[in-house]
Amino acid sequence: RCGFYKIRRLTTGSLLMPIATNNSVFFSIIIPTYNSAAFIGKCLDSITRQTFKDYEIIIYDGLSEDGTLEQVNSAKKENPAVQINVYSEEDTGVYDAMNKAITKSKGQWLYFLGSDDRLFDSDTLQRVSRQNLKGNVVYGNVKMIYSEDVYNGPYTLGKILFENNICHQAIFYNRTVFEKIGFYNTEYRIYADYDFNIRCFLDGTVRLHYINEVIAWYNEREGLTGRNTPDLAFHNRREEYRKAYRQSIPGRFYPILKLFRNNLGKLKHKLSMY
Repeated sequence: RCGFYKIRRLTTGSLLMPIATNNSVFFSIIIPTYNSAAFIGKCLDSITRQTFKDYEIIIYDGLSEDGTLEQVNSAKKENPAVQINVYSEEDTGVYDAMNKAITKSKGQWLYFLGSDDRLFDSDTLQRVSRQNLKGNVVYGNVKMIYSEDVYNGPYTLGKILFENNICHQAIFYNRTVFEKIGFYNTEYRIYADYDFNIRCFLDGTVRLHYINEVIAWYNEREGLTGRNTPDLAFHNRREEYRKAYRQSIPGRFYPILKLFRNNLGKLKHKLSMY
């Protein structure tokens, strides 16, 4: 029990920023860009053809030099009914851009899409909006563009700590989440979204709700996590989370839990071969 309180204390820090309170749209779709001309057109097309129209698009660009903004401005002209807000300025990385975009957003629900990813189908936002949106964080699955694998089902605290992250392309955050636990920690250059999701699971006031829907096509070859870049600061912090998590479980049960998790992973691998 003491370990559980300790793991929550690890999430504290000064990551709070001012956030707008006038929620004038249902979804804010935030796309950080930098030299994204090869992908941004298809990404925006997957949004502008949505049957659900109560959304805004926020492009936060890091001073691209490859024609990214020209494509964005072209999409604005072709879709005058769609609210596309564009900001272009120097940033310290993708999570800095995402944090800045949060402060500009007006949606009840915030969704972060990579410029090289796409919404799964034309009725994706419609299907999500019709769900019983329980909790502060609603997440589904993504489908890999190249392998076409579906990733990755419902999560628990143990799964996110010891296995892998939820794709942010699968997650809708109620804006109250950022008021509760702060913004992305830009100390983590590659895995700030992973850290943020762990903090969501650890916070006692944030409720996560899984929906069995494919939300996006995810480009597994181009994203930050696809580059195998080390993020030692995050990995060190995750080890602290894991240690505190182990201490929160009675010692006699942890080996059983570990064995169950390992066997479950082997079973999933076998099933994926069929």
